[in-house]
Amino acid sequence: MKRLSMDPADTHKLQKIRRHRLFYAVTTYLFVLSVVYLIGWSGIDDISRESWIALILVALVGNLIFLALFLSNLNLKLPDHSMTRLQIIYSAAWGVIGVLAAPNARALVLMLYLPSFMFGSLRLARREYLELVMIISAILACSLVAEYWYIRPDMNVAYEIVLWFCFTMILIWLALFGSYVYGTKQSL
Repeated sequence: MKRLSMDPADTHKLQKIRRHRLFYAVTTYLFVLSVVYLIGWSGIDDISRESWIALILVALVGNLIFLALFLSNLNLKLPDHSMTRLQIIYSAAWGVIGVLAAPNARALVLMLYLPSFMFGSLRLARREYLELVMIISAILACSLVAEYWYIRPDMNVAYEIVLWFCFTMILIWLALFGSYVYGTKQSL
């Protein structure tokens, strides 16, 4: 498929919009960090120093990489110039740190996946969105299996499976609705 060349002014305008979306993504990371802080502060879970360092460094490094790609225009060499899928997958992988760091508040931490997942409604069609659900659900399932085998063999497996299933069903619903919003926007 041949790409049309864009006017540099249009490219600049679109890049500015993409950087603005990244700003919203960064505020989402800060929101998640503040909720995880409250989880630790309230005593719901004891968040280790190592978990805090990992949460902060992984968020910082990932977002700096995305920013560098936007500022250097290297994102324009990718099929999805906005890197929507990449950013959502990165956010989901980053969220595993919180999922593992706060097992007593896991349901709260999983709710925090939803704001970043909704960024897909700006760019993703149904098939892409549902593929994203499968990826995120698989990331979470793998982290729970690893947690069971290496960290908490005494975890309530039935509860974790039901929580994972409910979380996946919510993501599917949001993907269907988000892709409907995107499709409607495209039609208009």
